[in-house]
Amino acid sequence: MDKELRYGRVEVVESTAARVHVRWTYQSCDFTYKVWGDAAAEDFYFYPDGFGTRVLNLKTPPGSDYELSEFIILTPAAAYPFAVLPDHIVDVLYVDGEKREISAPFAVKGQTAGMRWPDDMIEKARHVPVVYRVRLQKENGPTAIYFNPLDTHLPPAIFGPFYDRGYMVTPVYWGSHWPLGRGKTTGYAIDNRIYVSPAHNSVMSWARNRPTPLSVTTEQGIDTLGRSKTLVVQKWVWLIGMSDAPDERLLGWAGSFSRPPSLELKGARLDFDSYVPERRAIRLKIEDSTADILIKPVQVPPTKCVNPVFELSGIRGALLDVTVAGRILEPGEYAWDGRTLWLNLTAKGAWPNLLEFCSILAAKPSEFACQTARFSG
Repeated sequence: MDKELRYGRVEVVESTAARVHVRWTYQSCDFTYKVWGDAAAEDFYFYPDGFGTRVLNLKTPPGSDYELSEFIILTPAAAYPFAVLPDHIVDVLYVDGEKREISAPFAVKGQTAGMRWPDDMIEKARHVPVVYRVRLQKENGPTAIYFNPLDTHLPPAIFGPFYDRGYMVTPVYWGSHWPLGRGKTTGYAIDNRIYVSPAHNSVMSWARNRPTPLSVTTEQGIDTLGRSKTLVVQKWVWLIGMSDAPDERLLGWAGSFSRPPSLELKGARLDFDSYVPERRAIRLKIEDSTADILIKPVQVPPTKCVNPVFELSGIRGALLDVTVAGRILEPGEYAWDGRTLWLNLTAKGAWPNLLEFCSILAAKPSEFACQTARFSG
């Protein structure tokens, strides 16, 4: 409800050829701008393939109860929901390959759901993670992707249509109060404000069903109101993106994110935090002018390694080239910024990467910073 951005701040922390990092910090407030001293920081890391992560750090007193995720489609002023929203609005993709298609108003394809998930889907989600694909418009185009391997709940809050004098006028919840409408709280009817401000269309929400956190710590700290108290800091990580890739490709991304591959290394060693899901990155320390990296995707269950990311330290010069299975990669198959290496490759079985580094022992810091990665085709 912070429409005046009294408490919200956004900054671009990193923007390179390999990665963009944006941080959003904010406090929750009510309609009158009351705050409670809680704080949230969301970090978003995106790579050239359009996939990234959402990392949420939430600092609250013990026992606080928050909603973390909701699917909302924004529409411009004067856009009637039935005219712009897709009929087939969400795909539920279990990582074992089973797929369920969801329409709006809510219904599971092939069966009548009655505004609730079928029992078999609820039960399966407790054991098999789900990738969600959300369609944003009637025309074909990129879809929003959302995945948390530690989430065991389907969204319990399913938003139904609005009716006016007995006629269905929206396929899902419609609201004019956000993001730009002011002076109005949540309502339960479509009204003439549709002509004057953008609107939001809520599809489904996790409400207060939160995934298992990636980490939980308790500290004696100071809240945003300056009060010393016991605070709980929880961290969650989601794989997110915009993509028109086929379902099989999305499941490959999900498997690669949740089950990183095994590695055999020569000329390099794993850093202490060897895999960082927050950035979907594998961290290596380079110890020689050439590093051989054998990537072995998880075999049970079968998992691909899709577009791996390496954070490299200890490099003594500029990156000369990257060779995969004896072939030097072309420029469109990599991104390199002097520290982070993103590869546009998919491994189905074990395959080697050969990362060759040029040793520039006498390079000054300014000269080293100007070195660019040279990949010959």
